[in-house]
Amino acid sequence: MAFKRYIVLLFLGIGIALTSFGQTDWRHKSYPKLMGGQITPAVDFPGIQIYLFLSPECPLCKSYAPVLKSMAVKYASNKFYWITVFPGTFYSPAEIKKYTQKYGLDFSAILDTEKELTQSLSATITPEVVVCNPSGKILYQGRIDNWAWSLSNKRAKITQHDLDDALTQIQSGLPVTNPKTTAVGCIIE
Repeated sequence: MAFKRYIVLLFLGIGIALTSFGQTDWRHKSYPKLMGGQITPAVDFPGIQIYLFLSPECPLCKSYAPVLKSMAVKYASNKFYWITVFPGTFYSPAEIKKYTQKYGLDFSAILDTEKELTQSLSATITPEVVVCNPSGKILYQGRIDNWAWSLSNKRAKITQHDLDDALTQIQSGLPVTNPKTTAVGCIIE
């Protein structure tokens, strides 16, 4: 009986090894940059990584651009790396470049045409933020704040600053008290 269990476990282990053979952790893959070249998160971003999933035509991505730019200044350090991610092929590099220049989003920009990074980080909305530690653990994922409660409805006053709170806690070495929120915006197709 023990021998049969050993054989079953052996074949199960071989099956798992074969299934994952050749697969690469998303942090070690290279993704095309907006300005040419490649970005490999594990190599290029050794600190906290803030992935901003954006779309040049999404109204909320346009509205939140100044907020994101201001936060990047507030948390400017070699510990935080701000990366914009443009999923899919709906927009040309020229359109994306025009958007980033217009709104002053001079962060590293990934063209995620195959949506590999988007799927690896389970992003589904623009704008959506995913904050990871250097080993790829997601520390925060979701909305920037609670200003928009639907694509066309906004609050008069922001009462929850989710991303800002998460980054403050991370910077202080504390666990993020609200690590997952629901992003509001345009669906990533």
